Amino acid sequence: MYGTQVFNIDLVIASVIVLGVLAFLFYYLICLLEKFIQKKTVN
Repeated sequence: MYGTQVFNIDLVIASVIVLGVLAFLFYYLICLLEKFIQKKTVN
């Protein structure tokens, strides 16, 4: 019982870290896209 609980907690922590990294990457990509679009509209 205790072993499975620890495994589940590890799984939750790992998934939270993965989601955080993905969210950061998406945010970074959106920022790059915004800069690219702004450059296009200015010219």
